[in-house]
This record gives sequence, C-alpha cells and structure tokens, in this order.
Amino acid sequence: MFFIILKTVRIIRYCILGTFLLTANISIAQDVNNSALPKGNIFNFFSWDEQRTPMYSAHRGGAQERFPENCLATLKKSSAMGASILEVDVSMTKDSILVLLHDKTLDRTTTGKGPLFERTFKEISSLKLKDNSGNVTEYSIPVLDSVLVWAKGRAILSLDVKRNVPFAMVIEKVKEYAVENNVVLIVYNTDDLKTVYRLAPNIMISATIRNLKELEMVKKTGVPFKNVVAFTGTIASDASLYNKIHEQGSFCIMGTMGNIDNKAKAKGMIVYHKLFDKGVDIIAGDLPELTLDALQNYIKK
Repeated sequence: MFFIILKTVRIIRYCILGTFLLTANISIAQDVNNSALPKGNIFNFFSWDEQRTPMYSAHRGGAQERFPENCLATLKKSSAMGASILEVDVSMTKDSILVLLHDKTLDRTTTGKGPLFERTFKEISSLKLKDNSGNVTEYSIPVLDSVLVWAKGRAILSLDVKRNVPFAMVIEKVKEYAVENNVVLIVYNTDDLKTVYRLAPNIMISATIRNLKELEMVKKTGVPFKNVVAFTGTIASDASLYNKIHEQGSFCIMGTMGNIDNKAKAKGMIVYHKLFDKGVDIIAGDLPELTLDALQNYIKK
C-alpha cells in the first residue's frame, strides 16, 4: 500500500519497505501508506521538509473491537489499514521477560490479576487479552521478541519503555534482531534522551518538546535533531513551536487520545485537518479508522 501523492508539486520520497493488502472489511485509505520506510536509514524517513505527508501513529497499537491494545494481531490490522507508526508499551515480568503491556497490573487488559512484575512469564502465558470493552479475546500477551521479528521490514514501532524496564535491555533486543531502522524509542526527560543516544546513536528517539523551553533543553543535550522526533503533547501548540521544530529538521507528533479524539468524533475530520494545517506531522491517537480516513481526505485536497 503506497502513499499516492496527488499534488503535482510533490514527489514520492519514500521507498516501500512493507506492504499489506487491505481485506474486504477495511474501507480506508487506498491513498494512505503503510510504513514507507526508506531502505537502510530511518533518519531519512524522519527528516522533515515542506513536502512531508502527514502520518498516523496507532496509540497502543490501535485497539479496536475484538482487537486489544498491545496485541500483535492488532498491530497487523492497524498496519494493514495504513498506520505508519505503531506505538506500544514495553513492560517486564518477574523473570525479566520483556512483553507488551501498558498497565502495572494485569487486571484491565487481561484475564489475570495483580502486578505484572510479580508474575513470571510462564504464569502469564496462558492469560488472554481483553479488548477495550472488556471482551475476552483469543490473543495472548506478546513478548517483545516476536513483535520485533514481525516488524522487521514491515513497520515502524514506537516503543514506550515503562519505568521498571532498563533502556539497555530494550536496545539490546533491538540490536539482536537488527531492527534499528524499524524502531523509535520514547523518552520523557533529557537525562533519558542522553542515555538512549549514548547507548544507541543509530536509533530514533521521541523526545518531549511541548514548548520553546523544552526545545532549548533538548538542544543543550547535544543529541542531534536527526535522531529526534518531537512529541509536542496532547494540547495543540502555537504554530510557532511547530515551525521552530521543523527548522531543526524534525517531525512533530501530537497525541490526540482523549479530548481531541472525542472532539473529532463529534465534529468530524476537520479537527485533524486543522492540526495538520497548523504544523502537526504525526497524529498519535486511539481512532484508527476516523484518523486514517481524515488523513486520506487531507492528502487528496
């Protein structure tokens, strides 16, 4: 599935690394690309210029009915629909196995109970994932290894590493499976930004830049902006912030989960279009179908 750039002044910048055919029940996005990752260098993919095409990042993998969050089957479905980036949460069991899970406890999203860090992988391996409506599905908690193996050559994963998980462990897995060009690591402060860059200078990093002060703090770390994707928060910023980030050559991600997604449900795709017009490059949210439909419509304008 490729981005078809309909404005004649645009050129196709990206080579396709992985393509998924849409199934008959997916009515979205024949003009929306699945992960258009250039061969050999993720930095090229995230190098901003004025011809950029906006993208969608599926928050927690893009959970939908019968497709739970942080589930490999959900990642495959979201990718097939056209999500360019798949955000997932990396947690760790008692015996140090890295798995996908957002909460500290198993209660909300699985058939299990209690804190994940008190359970071995063997103890949780028979649990089933629940979707956002609480329906028990056929799917199990995936290990990070299997997700990295699937993503290689197919998708861009944005890894939200939970506090009890050392970045070094995740980076070791990324290197083991040679998926540096398929991964963005999320950090929330400049100390972690410097740590991740020191451990893996060939990996993209999502750094929080919600205002000009935080932009200056990131600059002072010395981490090159070619390594940085800017997460600008969950509230729309002034266009001047997006412009300043673009001047560094970086993309701007905005989280629409919650209020903005709810607003889009009520008022339609124009809510997302206004964000793209303002300078947001990547929308990270919980509504894959609506967001991708809006993205397709925006590209056609």
